[in-house]
Amino acid sequence: QAEQAVAGRWLVGSLLAAGRPGAAAELAGAFARDFPTHPDYLYLVVAAAQAANRPIDVVAPLEAIRLLGEGSQYDEWFEDPYGLLVEALRGVPDSAGPQRSSRR
Repeated sequence: QAEQAVAGRWLVGSLLAAGRPGAAAELAGAFARDFPTHPDYLYLVVAAAQAANRPIDVVAPLEAIRLLGEGSQYDEWFEDPYGLLVEALRGVPDSAGPQRSSRR
């Protein structure tokens, strides 16, 4: 399951980079349901929905990420997913994007 969680983050990021935000949003949503304690997927759900111009309620993901904090207990995680999401919501281009991650 740990490998699946890591691979999913990269798949969603790859779909976004390939210009397929709709597919990225669907996949991010599926992984967020499968891994509800991974804050990275909550960030990716919102980022992909924004990229696909899909309406999304951001209050619940923001609060969940704030409560969960960084996913450093997992094999890979994004540094400061809350900050990444706030930047994305403000429309600040994040050149590091989802690649801004850490590994054990």
